[in-house]
Amino acid sequence: MLPSREEYATMLGENLSEADCVRLFCLHKDDLLDGKYDWNYNLEYSYNEYCNELEYEEEVLGNDR
Repeated sequence: MLPSREEYATMLGENLSEADCVRLFCLHKDDLLDGKYDWNYNLEYSYNEYCNELEYEEEVLGNDR
C-alpha cells in the first residue's frame, strides 16, 4: 500500500538528517515531522519516484509489504 503524502513527508523527517532535508527539499526536519510545510516540487518528485519504486517491487518482483 502506498503512503499518503503526509505519511511520506513524516517518513522523510524521521529518516533524513537536518542537512539532507534542507538540501533536498528546502525544508527543516522539524517542519516535515510536524506537518508545517508547503508541498513543493521536490517533495512531489521524490514522492512519485518512491511510489513508482514500491509499485514496481509489488507488481513486477512480487514483493508484498
